[in-house]
Amino acid sequence: MLENFINTKELNTSVEHIRSGMNEAVTALEGNAKDILNKSGNLVKKYPLYTIMGAAAVGFVAGSFLREAIRKSN
Repeated sequence: MLENFINTKELNTSVEHIRSGMNEAVTALEGNAKDILNKSGNLVKKYPLYTIMGAAAVGFVAGSFLREAIRKSN
C-alpha cells in the first residue's frame, strides 16, 4: 500500500522542472512580443498614411458587419 504514495521529493523536483520550463517559455514569448511590437511601431512610423488608410478600411468593414448584425437582430 505504501508503494502507491508519491514521493514528495520526486514530486517537488517534477514541479520545479515544469515551472522552469514554463518560465523559459514565457520569457521567450515576451521577447517575441516585444520584437513584434517594435517592428510594427517602426512600420507605422515608416508608412503613416498607409496605416491610417488600413485602419479606416478595417473600421469600415467592421462597421458594416456590425450594422448588418444589428439590422438582422431587430
